[in-house]
Amino acid sequence: LNQMENDLWLQVKEDKMDATMLREALETVCKENTGVPLTARSLKFLRLEPEDCQPFVSVFKHVPLKRQSVTTCITTLHKSYAERDAVSCLVMASENSYIYVLDPEAFTILTRMKVPSAPVFITTTGLYDVDYCIYVACRDATIYTLKKGDTGPQYRISLSSQPCGLLSVDKTIITGAMDNSLSCHLPKGKRQWCVSLPDTITCMEVMDQQNRGYKAVLVALANKEVRVYRDRFLVNSIIMDVGVVSPKLYSMLLMFLMFPMFLMFPMFLMFPMFLMFPMFLMFPMFLMFPM
Repeated sequence: LNQMENDLWLQVKEDKMDATMLREALETVCKENTGVPLTARSLKFLRLEPEDCQPFVSVFKHVPLKRQSVTTCITTLHKSYAERDAVSCLVMASENSYIYVLDPEAFTILTRMKVPSAPVFITTTGLYDVDYCIYVACRDATIYTLKKGDTGPQYRISLSSQPCGLLSVDKTIITGAMDNSLSCHLPKGKRQWCVSLPDTITCMEVMDQQNRGYKAVLVALANKEVRVYRDRFLVNSIIMDVGVVSPKLYSMLLMFLMFPMFLMFPMFLMFPMFLMFPMFLMFPMFLMFPM
């Protein structure tokens, strides 16, 4: 928190300052640019009309001042083992430019790091207990690299325009930009290749076939086309009936494949009844003609 801002609200709580004086003091703190931005409460207070300031102060002066932010993006990081179903830590990025790694059991903050701008995309590699790397694409058109033990970014990659997708494939970073480009960078920032796309990128995802050792990148475009890239090479193109906003269709695909089984499941339950049906017909005969 900004210490001067906190002191001003404490004075208002003790009735040492009215709403008009608080507004003038907060405007001065805001102009001084101390490096710590004002909280959402103070910023909202400064946007109010003069006649609405006093009721606002009367409602919130007894509420402790807190800095609250919103989550902008989220991902996971394997904790001890690299298997797909292994326990993972939750990695969250907030509007106030902080990156949090949460414990998967107690949901406490294990690590907190800060980047210079608000994150929009985030991806991870490695294991939290061994060594890991977090790549963060921010609103300043820059990708920042965070490693274990760091409190801030070590490397930064400048993009040609604002990012609209971020993926980690093997030891490279695949980035989609708003200038209709798809590029590949090494973790230290060197660009490997860049291809131009015919339309705007709507979403991106990694297609990982572990049993075949095959990895590719799915890129959905605004023209309803889904492109499949392996490195810089286009290996397939699919035209959809509607625009794709998220390529994560694993659960829907699984449900689609299993749907016929759901239809056949009642028949499997009834199958023993079909076998027993003749016995039900023969049971009265046993009564009529005992052995």
